[in-house]
Amino acid sequence: MVTSFETLTASDFTSNIRLETKTLKTNMKFSKKNKTSKYLMHGPKFFDELRIYLIKNNELGEFALPSSALATYILLHYKVNDLGRLPRDFKLSTIANESDIPYTTIHTGFQALLHSGLVREIFINGKIPVYEICNYARFNCTAKETKDNDGKLSYFRIPNLLLETSILKELVSHR
Repeated sequence: MVTSFETLTASDFTSNIRLETKTLKTNMKFSKKNKTSKYLMHGPKFFDELRIYLIKNNELGEFALPSSALATYILLHYKVNDLGRLPRDFKLSTIANESDIPYTTIHTGFQALLHSGLVREIFINGKIPVYEICNYARFNCTAKETKDNDGKLSYFRIPNLLLETSILKELVSHR
């Protein structure tokens, strides 16, 4: 029993506590197995360098990309080829209809992406205008294909399930 509060220590509170040392038997096995995953995530690639860029861009506060640009940027990844180019017949209204995000929001986001340099317009053979996600082709190369890369691709897949939810629409309306 404690008689003086001036010399109170932690052992005064824990001296009469007994811990059970028995281990409970269970059918569960908690061992770590070093196996590769059998689950595949289907969806477009989103490269780690782009993710890091967007995180740093978000730290700019009022000068950061608007949520409409982030949602549009994610949706564009579903439409590009291996070089990061959108099809010639691409229309913003297509992704607006598929995502249920208003066209004006998608258009505003796309203009912000053009202004920030994340998306640009290029001309194939000097004639055919197409849009591309900048640096997508560079990030999508393996070490065998280029000497600029450090030998491995670093990306994650955006799940196709994202298109079946209203997450991006809520992102745009709540940010």
